[in-house]
This record gives sequence, structure tokens and C-alpha cells, in this order.
Amino acid sequence: MSGSRLAESPAHDADDPNSPRDPNGTRADLGAYYADLLTIDADAEGLSINPNPFNERTVLRFQSGREATVSVQVYDMQGREVWETVGRAMKGISELEIEGARLGGAGVYWIRVSAEGLVWTQKVVQLR
Repeated sequence: MSGSRLAESPAHDADDPNSPRDPNGTRADLGAYYADLLTIDADAEGLSINPNPFNERTVLRFQSGREATVSVQVYDMQGREVWETVGRAMKGISELEIEGARLGGAGVYWIRVSAEGLVWTQKVVQLR
């Protein structure tokens, strides 16, 4: 590739500290377009559930970079959906309390959180 073609690349200034900033304040990166993506950042799994294991209730927590529609489903070990809710998550940390009585008793469950095409799944254990 010739030097002149490289200089015309939209990624040419990606590591230049004087390059323009994206709307979120980060330095412009590879590519010519900026997208304000939804992120869920609570821990390595993308969400946190505390306490886990739990008895009567547990709290699902996640952080969103912006407002988004979020769907939460709980499945038992046979893959049956035992509980579902859909709502709006505001920018920042969101919490959702899950009542053990709605799940059907002691056992292992999978909590699935989805928002704008992104999906996170985590196992939770109800003791009684």
C-alpha cells in the first residue's frame, strides 16, 4: 500500500492524541462512524446477582450507558420459562428484585437479560 493511500485512510489518525474526539469524549478510533452502543458493565459476566444463592429474593444489577428496553427471563433447568419482565433501564445502574416465590421453589435457574440485541446469561440458585 502506498504512503498516500495510508494517509487517506479514515483510521490514519486513530492513535494521534490530536485527533478529534467522539461524542462520548473518547479519542476517535478505527472507522469513520461513531455509535452510542449500549453496554452492561457490572462484572465480567455483564451483570451481578446478589445474593446468590438466595432464599426469598435476589437482586439483579447492571449498568447501562444509556436508556434502553431490557427484557429479563428466568428459566428452570428443563429450559421452561418461569418468569419474565420487560422494562426501561435508565442510564446508570439499574436494579431488579426477583422474588423466589415466583420461580417455583428451590433449584437452579438461568437468568437471561437482553437489551438491543445483546444477551447476558447467569446461573442463580434458590435454596428454599
